[in-house]
Amino acid sequence: MTSRQTAPGIKDSYGLGFAVGTDWCGHGGAYATNMQIDRRRGLVFVWMVQHNGFPGNGAKSQDAFKQAALAAFAP
Repeated sequence: MTSRQTAPGIKDSYGLGFAVGTDWCGHGGAYATNMQIDRRRGLVFVWMVQHNGFPGNGAKSQDAFKQAALAAFAP
């Protein structure tokens, strides 16, 4: 599920159900919910806030959450 299944010539890299990178895999859902597994750091990020339509700078909150989690839990 987390190994690349798309052809090398395709820009986006997907496994069976997950987007995949060299040291991460994850899935983005409707309205910007997100889950990402960082294999290098041994962390799992789960973002269940539907922020499409938030007033102001609500879309920036997901990155702020990830940066705070990295600061607190990354080895």
